[in-house]
Amino acid sequence: MVTGGCSLTLYLHGNNSLKGKRSVVKRIKSQAQSKFNISISEVDEQDNHRKIILGLATVSGDKVQTERVLENAVNFIEDLHLAELLESRIEIY
Repeated sequence: MVTGGCSLTLYLHGNNSLKGKRSVVKRIKSQAQSKFNISISEVDEQDNHRKIILGLATVSGDKVQTERVLENAVNFIEDLHLAELLESRIEIY
């Protein structure tokens, strides 16, 4: 069994409220979860209305597959153009 985790840091340009941020986070989470069958959660900076830090996780029987799923999820989230991707870090266990 191989477990993969990913930390994403995103930035919301022009957002002035936590309500707006929550809406973006909800859209990202629902679309990424349904497409990739991953776990995803906002893990830090919940009170900052412009910065989003998400944690993604998946489990597979193969290291390559685990890494591929996380990389594809990161690319998908970036391609949504809901927030600017500042940093991503994938770790495989």
